[in-house]
Amino acid sequence: MQLMKKKTAKILILLVILLLAACNARTEHHSNADENDYLIADDALANYELYTYEDKAVVDDAITLLSQTIFTSTVRIHEDMPEFTFHRIINEIEDTTLSASGEGWHYPAFDVSIIIYDENENLIQEITGLHQTTTPYNSIDDDWMQISFIDLNFDGYLDMRLFGTFHSERWPGWGQHYHWIWDSKAVQFVFNEQLTEFLATTQIMVDEESRTWSYGWSENAGLTQIVRHFGFANGEFIEIRRENFCLVQLNESNQYDGLDDLNEEIWIHIDVQDFTDAGQNIYINISDRNGYLMQEIHLVVDMGYMWTAEHNFHLADYNGDGYLDMAIRRFHGGSMGNDPHYYWLWDAALRQFVLNETLTDLSDFTSIIILPDGNLQMFHRDGQWSLWLTHEYIDDDFVLILSEEHETLLNGKLQITVHDRISGEIYITTE
Repeated sequence: MQLMKKKTAKILILLVILLLAACNARTEHHSNADENDYLIADDALANYELYTYEDKAVVDDAITLLSQTIFTSTVRIHEDMPEFTFHRIINEIEDTTLSASGEGWHYPAFDVSIIIYDENENLIQEITGLHQTTTPYNSIDDDWMQISFIDLNFDGYLDMRLFGTFHSERWPGWGQHYHWIWDSKAVQFVFNEQLTEFLATTQIMVDEESRTWSYGWSENAGLTQIVRHFGFANGEFIEIRRENFCLVQLNESNQYDGLDDLNEEIWIHIDVQDFTDAGQNIYINISDRNGYLMQEIHLVVDMGYMWTAEHNFHLADYNGDGYLDMAIRRFHGGSMGNDPHYYWLWDAALRQFVLNETLTDLSDFTSIIILPDGNLQMFHRDGQWSLWLTHEYIDDDFVLILSEEHETLLNGKLQITVHDRISGEIYITTE
């Protein structure tokens, strides 16, 4: 058992290191095209020519052509096909229809075209109308205007990606990526709106054995990493798995005489798999800060759609002991349209999370709110009537200490009935 835990710890640390490297990478491939030109054509190796128009060629009243750069690269998109030559033409323009930044000058803009020929110089395809905008500090030499090739739908043919402007309205701070899937029947690349909508990263990891690919990113100063896994079926890209890694400090800093041994930091790895009509399997691994496996949790949820930790997993101190606990949404819509959760409370002595059945059962018919005094308040509404329940964590469980019934009377006044569940006293007020 100890050997298995040590192996698990090493694997977890390796996964985190690999994920951080993937998230920080900017380009998809950095390999020499001469080594295996079937797999990669990198614009960093491409020939290019730059034409600068010193007198500024006026295209029309709104657009002025400043310069033109032509990148040329070759790639074999299938081992049985000839090499294709890709001419990527970038026209830098001054467009007065764009918003100005300062008087007398405007954001640079680029019109991008991709012209594809076979080895006999026969025209295969012409892709035009790609309009990019950026800040005055970027140039055509930046790697953000590269094209790369990767087989995304596992049909044996390489597909094409264009890394557009780094300043995208759709993906602020990420950049806009355009995707074309090779259609062997039409003998051309077909624009894929689905990938262009959501895939905004340059780094993609391909698993040939499982015929899936994945990409990830980091948040919260690198303390949270997210990895999405995709497959291809029935002409669509489908998310089949999602992983979340996060480093969490469960309690506030408790230092005494310079020692901080009481601080509890853990890695939480959430792995969502098997998205079917029957539900999803969620695997949660808890490890210490060194990656030593402390606990494994397996849950089945039924949301009717993809369960994601970003929206359905929460950390909060529900029992007021100073340690964060876990709330995990288990299905969509309780008895009164609430969001039922599993509640797992951190046990500092056991150093693991323990399922609390009281809160889990209550969440089926009521929403749960943490009050400033640390107690929990739950409410249940039915038309003009609502019930408010206050629970306190006593002797390792949640005890009902106060209930309030709010009812709107026929005369429009609000009647509040307060029942002290500890003393048994009842107070009725009408407002």
